[in-house]
This record gives sequence, C-alpha cells and structure tokens, in this order.
Amino acid sequence: MKTNTKRLREVEAALTPKQRVLQWLEEARKTSSLVGYCQISLGQPVPQPPATELTEAAAKEVRKRLKREPPEVIRNAIQRAVRNVMFLLTLAIETNVLVMSKGTEFELTGALCARSLQLATFLESASAAAKKNADGLGPSLGETRRDIVAFATEASATRQAVDHISRRFFDGRPVLFTSTEQDLSDAEQTARTLLEAFNEVAAENGHGGGKGKGKKHAASALAGGRPRPIEKGTFQETVHAVMLSLVHKKVTESKAHAAWEVGETDLATEMLKDLNTVSGAAAH
Repeated sequence: MKTNTKRLREVEAALTPKQRVLQWLEEARKTSSLVGYCQISLGQPVPQPPATELTEAAAKEVRKRLKREPPEVIRNAIQRAVRNVMFLLTLAIETNVLVMSKGTEFELTGALCARSLQLATFLESASAAAKKNADGLGPSLGETRRDIVAFATEASATRQAVDHISRRFFDGRPVLFTSTEQDLSDAEQTARTLLEAFNEVAAENGHGGGKGKGKKHAASALAGGRPRPIEKGTFQETVHAVMLSLVHKKVTESKAHAAWEVGETDLATEMLKDLNTVSGAAAH
C-alpha cells in the first residue's frame, strides 16, 4: 500500500501543471500585450483558448501515466491536475488584467498629483494677501499630500503584489506582458518622484521629518498647519497591508474559478463568499 501511494505521488509530481503554465506564459509573452496575444490567438484558423489546450494536455498525460490505476484514481488525479492548471493560468491572466485596469488611472492620477503639487507649492509661497484672494481656487499642501499618498500607495502595492505572485506561484518568472510591465514601472517611478518632491517641499516649509520636535508641533502639523513629510516607515506599512489584500483577492478569485471549472461549485461559492465577507469587513 505504501509503495502504491508513493508511486502515485511521484507520478503526480511529474505532471507539473506549473511547468505547463510557465511554458505557455513564456511563449505568450513574446507578444507585447495580453490584448495582442488574444488578437493573434483569435486570428488562428482554429482558435483554441489556452485553458482548453493546457487542461486537455494535462488530462492526457494523467491518463497515460496512470493507465494501470483504477478509474477513480485517474479521475481524481485529472481533476487535481486540471484545477492546478486553471488556477495558475487564471492567476497569470488576472494579474495582467489587474495592472491593465489601473493603467490609465495611474497615468492620469500621477499627472494630476504632479500638477497639484506644483500649484499648491506656488500658493504656499505666495504672500498672505495673495493666499487670501486665491483661497479655494487651488489645492492645499494637505490635500496634495493626501492624494500623493493614495496614488503612491496604490502604485507601490500593485508592484509588490505582482512581485509576490511571481515569486510565490511562478518561480520568480515574469508574469506581466512587456507593455503592461512598462506601464506599472512608469507608475511606480512617478510615485517615487512625487513622494520625494513632496518631502522636499515639506522640508522647505519648515518640516524636516519631525525629529527633535515635540508632540505639540506634530499635532499642529496634522491639524491644519503645514503638512508633515511622508514618513517612509509608515508609508511602507500601509503599502504592505494593501499588497497583502490585493494578493489575497486575486489568489482566492483564481482558486474559486479553478474549482468552478472542475465542478467543485460549492467550494468555489464558499471561497467567494468568504472573500466578500473579508472585503466587506475591511471596507468598514
């Protein structure tokens, strides 16, 4: 019995659903974008979705390797192999879709934050009379700080989420198509530039990070005085929390999709229900 169990585990380990998906991903990424890949695939004489091709190949290999085993053993092994392929394939595609869905938003928000910082800095340096006349016509440094932190957090967390998924599920291989990777890199660079620029402005206006300052000073900086610099430690803690949330969401959704595809509908429903419950609690 132990010998049979050991042999089955060795056989299933040799199926390597991950390797199937990694090979597909390497080939697919020769096209610069997911949209381009889909267009090329649909233009083939007999279009075949990657899910169909990969799962059929996985099932065929299972049947070949376990042909001497009982039918139930073969069915269970096929289900596991197909589910694993579908999970990794879905996760790779959804990771690209995540970044693609934020591409235009990142570009516009980054540009708006840069413009707001420029205008807020100008207003901050204006005379008292000019500030009074311009009251309400432009963003304050406090509002600009808030917007920059929100944008930089989202861009940085998305970058970290993609990297985490790559390391955890794809052996560190690139997951994003090249154009999508470039868009995310651009957003991350814009975020870093804005954070540095804001902190320079804050320092010029009398805030060097709060070292040596009393609690009274820190409180006034938060309650209507000139905003404090964006502290790296606090910012990174927030980014890490958002990253974990993004990864959890994408991984759970991909696992639920894979479970649904192999007929495990109850499990898929439960996964999504739990995810919605967690998301709802976080929102409150």
